[in-house]
Amino acid sequence: MYGLYSKIKTSKNINFKLVEEISIFGCNSGFIPWLLKFHLNESNHEPLKWHLKIEDELNRYNEYSKTCIIIDFKPKNKVDDYILLGELTDVWGYSDSDWTPLLFRVEMLYTDLEAKTIDKKKFSKKTNEENDVVYTYLYAKGSIKNGKLFGTWNAPSTSPTNSALLWPETLKYFHSEIKKCDQNILK
Repeated sequence: MYGLYSKIKTSKNINFKLVEEISIFGCNSGFIPWLLKFHLNESNHEPLKWHLKIEDELNRYNEYSKTCIIIDFKPKNKVDDYILLGELTDVWGYSDSDWTPLLFRVEMLYTDLEAKTIDKKKFSKKTNEENDVVYTYLYAKGSIKNGKLFGTWNAPSTSPTNSALLWPETLKYFHSEIKKCDQNILK
């Protein structure tokens, strides 16, 4: 589940409140394709590398000022389960061959916290509290041609190959192994 949340910072807390559930995929109503559209011109075509800094993008529009996108990684959890909530901070894409692999940077707000201890629709974090940063990747069926979105920009159905959370130590390990195997990829 993806949610648009108000994000109000005070000297002691950052307060989050669900404004509405949203879609981040789909060329008609998805936030990622919608935000990306404003950066395209006729000379943009695949292969195209791009980056969206979500806070900056949302702050460009009065109606989305002081909001953020929260990902609920366990939306169907039960009261006795644990929650996994993170703020989507950045999205990178590589649009090519009618597909766009996406890399998300997510600041984890709550990890393995008992679901009954907070209300996922309205919660606060201490201002000075550090969050783990994780990366996850997935892809969308869509690309860029002549400065316009092409395809549906929908994510494929849930499967074992379209998403994984890469925690800092995991990411460091994979990065170091890729460097060992192929010096030309990561310098």
